[in-house]
Amino acid sequence: MRQYLFFLLLLWSGFYGMKTWGAQEEFLTSQELDAVRDTQEPGKRIVLYLDFAQRRLDAVKANLASQKPNRGQAIQKNLREYYRVLEALNSTIENARDKTIPVDKALGEIEKRGGEFLKYLQSLQAKSSPGWDDYRFTLEEAVDMTQDEIAEAKKGSFPEVKEREAPQLPASPPRR
Repeated sequence: MRQYLFFLLLLWSGFYGMKTWGAQEEFLTSQELDAVRDTQEPGKRIVLYLDFAQRRLDAVKANLASQKPNRGQAIQKNLREYYRVLEALNSTIENARDKTIPVDKALGEIEKRGGEFLKYLQSLQAKSSPGWDDYRFTLEEAVDMTQDEIAEAKKGSFPEVKEREAPQLPASPPRR
């Protein structure tokens, strides 16, 4: 009987562990998910993700201004969501490039707004901020990801075209 109960406990814990292990916290609200589903054009979707990223940074500002005792953890959550939004933005850029869809205007928006995001995130790197130890590493990841996205945007819609070399032609036409 003990072996049977042990087996059931082991089976249950394995199932429960598999169920929670693969689950990730959703980083978009249901309204944001609906907006992403409704926006099929990559350029417009990129701008949408920038708006979502701005919301996460606005939440960071609000949490910094609050006097809640767990604000460091709340800031960490907001920065983690910001990072995941930028990952989704990066996937959208890659998909547009794979499908050869020009998104230069949206990439310009990433450069502009991403620069603003980066300045704000870098201003948060003061160790005297309340809850600093809770969100320090997440902040560093967010800064790195923002820098990476700005660098990706600077490559343009079709970076492989810029990397090509012009063909080397002879200085004079061949003789006959």
